[in-house]
Amino acid sequence: MCYFLYGAVNRGVNDYDYDKALNRSDYRFAKGNSDDIIKSINIDESFRLTSGHCDCGCALSEKDSEKAEIKAFENLLFRFRDIRGIRYALLLKHWSTVTDIKQETVHIDDISLPRFLADMEENCLYKIELYPRYY
Repeated sequence: MCYFLYGAVNRGVNDYDYDKALNRSDYRFAKGNSDDIIKSINIDESFRLTSGHCDCGCALSEKDSEKAEIKAFENLLFRFRDIRGIRYALLLKHWSTVTDIKQETVHIDDISLPRFLADMEENCLYKIELYPRYY
């Protein structure tokens, strides 16, 4: 059995900004919501972040916030904040045989992103809110 990475950003984002943010990235986030991701698990690959056979070697949830892959995810999520119309990014590291998916929401300003990515729970769909806060 294997791990698989799934992800999405909300629909309605500016396509030009979205393509610019993903430029030279190894990951591809589809546009959709948490229900779309959960429905696609083990059925199709429309919300997979990578095109590899599996994502077992992924640094997410492996407790090491200094890994290059964690830094790449951090940079990508910060670039997402420049996308017009962005509200959130969804991120899931899923073990292929698990059917019970937990869900949590965090705001990017409330977390240490490298530590968060390294400490993610497996089989938990995270909604990372990216919109700017106005106090």
